[in-house]
Amino acid sequence: MLQQSSVGGVGGKSKEEVVLELSIEFATKLPAAFDKYPVTYLESMNSVLHQEMIRFNRLIDVSFDLFTHPIFFL
Repeated sequence: MLQQSSVGGVGGKSKEEVVLELSIEFATKLPAAFDKYPVTYLESMNSVLHQEMIRFNRLIDVSFDLFTHPIFFL
């Protein structure tokens, strides 16, 4: 059961409404995932950069999922 208490200083909105608004705001501010580009494995920095881009894209995907499903925050 959700509690409908109001949060002080936010215009009388419930906690759920505040979480929903903030999660939507954060989701719209997330950067887009990087496009993958051809990697020349003869240059070691290209390999490292490619691996970091993969990690960053995963982080963006997880963050977007969390912010678009704010019920998990409650």
